[in-house]
Amino acid sequence: MSVSIKPLEDRIVVQPVEAEQVTASGLVIPDTAKERPQEAEVIAVGKRYDNAANTTSLGGYSLVNLHASYQINPDWKFLTRINNAADKHFEQVALMATPGRTLFVGLNWQPKN
Repeated sequence: MSVSIKPLEDRIVVQPVEAEQVTASGLVIPDTAKERPQEAEVIAVGKRYDNAANTTSLGGYSLVNLHASYQINPDWKFLTRINNAADKHFEQVALMATPGRTLFVGLNWQPKN
């Protein structure tokens, strides 16, 4: 079966392609993104106090964490995650060390019998 489309003067007919998945904000997630999920997480913490008397204040900070996965085959998935991608120095508790940029890599095996 062939379809012949003729333009009407200076207008053309456009047929939208059906999207399989759309986010709540209206973004279309293409099939390739479903196969290789990539996500970013932003954590923003404002100025706060470290003790009940509100005498020790800690500055605010923002962190960016990135993670992605790739389905190698039906049984195996490759995973990676970068926390604190910008290598930001911050304190969650006064005078307590926090990790800088960290990288996690892994394989997930889930047999599909």
